[in-house]
Amino acid sequence: MSYDIDLLAVTSNKTTYERFKDHVKKHNVSSITLELFNVMGEYWESYPLRTEIDVAEFKTFFFIVKGKKIKDPSKYELAFDNYEKALADEKPIVKDILAKLIETDYATQVYDVCVKIGTGRGGDLLSVEEILNNYKKEVGASVEKSEVFVSPSLDYLSSTVASGGLTWRLKELNVALGPIRKGDFIIIAARPETGKTTFVASEASHMMTQLQPDEHVIWINNEEASNKVMMRVIQAAYQVTSSELLGDPKMFELAFLGQGGDRFLILDDDSNIKSANKISALFKEFKPGLIIFDQLDKVHGFQNDREDLRIGKLYEWARDVAKEYCPVIAVSQVDGTGEGEKWIQMNQLRGSKTDKVGEADAIITIGKSNEPGMDLQRYIHVPKNKLFGGKDTLEAHRHGCFEVDIDPARARYVSKWKVR
Repeated sequence: MSYDIDLLAVTSNKTTYERFKDHVKKHNVSSITLELFNVMGEYWESYPLRTEIDVAEFKTFFFIVKGKKIKDPSKYELAFDNYEKALADEKPIVKDILAKLIETDYATQVYDVCVKIGTGRGGDLLSVEEILNNYKKEVGASVEKSEVFVSPSLDYLSSTVASGGLTWRLKELNVALGPIRKGDFIIIAARPETGKTTFVASEASHMMTQLQPDEHVIWINNEEASNKVMMRVIQAAYQVTSSELLGDPKMFELAFLGQGGDRFLILDDDSNIKSANKISALFKEFKPGLIIFDQLDKVHGFQNDREDLRIGKLYEWARDVAKEYCPVIAVSQVDGTGEGEKWIQMNQLRGSKTDKVGEADAIITIGKSNEPGMDLQRYIHVPKNKLFGGKDTLEAHRHGCFEVDIDPARARYVSKWKVR
């Protein structure tokens, strides 16, 4: 009961009440406390100039509002006595009470799921993870200003730029974007048969060598056969053709493992791990230093009657993954308007036109001309760039357009950058 009384004590302030009103529910306080709390709201509406509750006035107001609905007045008299005593004592810490309310709310939701499963009335154990993720987000409402807002110091920016990150193999991308770091969510978009997987294999095989010894590249593959993708990654790592690779496969396998290839994890396309919840479990099991989704749109979860809304939620989730773990690269398709186009724009991404591009920190598009003799030329554009950059970044090229070559036989994109 002391927890309930503490709640009433801290919400005797109007500002604090407003902060709590969405979190007080029938399953995280007693029925009497809930009645008192709800009538508090009516009290504030009736006395808009009040900033603190006058207990005697509120008590009278309460009994007038509830009237004949009160069956046992003695219970409410006792509650008011305890309430007055709590106000006379030192008030508890607001954020602790609010955190307890939120915790109790979500614990009840988890309990309800477990009861449904235990009694055979449905329920999905994996949904508990989503409940816990929502809890982590909402619990932020119970902290102080200094804990959730940044200070006007530029130390963070300086330390971030100085901390390195993962650099790109293509010089053009180091010039435009700079290194990618934890929290960065990058979309790679192109038409089919343009070389998206080759591009990611070329870059990821380079970034793999920059990871810490306990970190992994985790490639969530749902596009091509996983074994084929792994072969492309090894080809890119050593810039060799498939014939050269198969000429001495053991040598290349051992060399790749020696460079950390055992930490380059490509999800087996037969694993049946396709939902966001199951994929999240992999990130907890194997510490990621770089996450790749090829393709993110095909990840299951966040069901909605409208596909654009489902995609929006999916990309929001991927951005949260980047914030929690490491940089995330998501491969996406370009719609039919990009066919044969060199310079692809953000509005040509297939699917959600707003939420998808809105969640990304940077977007890299790859164009390809259908003109004869241009099969091995690609056109890289950076229509969106909110990254910090790095020592090689040039401001004039933050949204640059770059012509590069593709060497599909060796799974590499080849830079044409010249010092300018």
